[in-house]
Amino acid sequence: RISFQVADFCGKCDNCERGLEQKCRSLFKYGKSLVTSPTDLSGCYATHIVLRPGTLCVAVPENVPDSVAATVNCALATVVNVVDELKKSVETANRKSALVQGAGMLGLFTCALLRESHFSHVYCVDSVER
Repeated sequence: RISFQVADFCGKCDNCERGLEQKCRSLFKYGKSLVTSPTDLSGCYATHIVLRPGTLCVAVPENVPDSVAATVNCALATVVNVVDELKKSVETANRKSALVQGAGMLGLFTCALLRESHFSHVYCVDSVER
């Protein structure tokens, strides 16, 4: 089992060379492309997927259940980076409360990581009653 980077970039254009791979001139995002041939299996909810050469892949440890591994790639990876940046700018003593807008996967992961990062109170609001 593997997990893979959801965006594939060339590494050669001006944006990639400046470290802005997310702005690659030929950026490809899995699950966000048109299916134009039978080999375009790029959706992330399919039973199979064709990865482009050079796509970053990481082995998923055996002790990580599929139900957890399936959520890690995009939502958790995004939130980990955001919370890591936040921790650099907010000292632990000042981590009193935080408000998270949206109770989807990003919001729920954000709430969990903020609590783990010693925020005393984490509030989550959503437009949908749950």
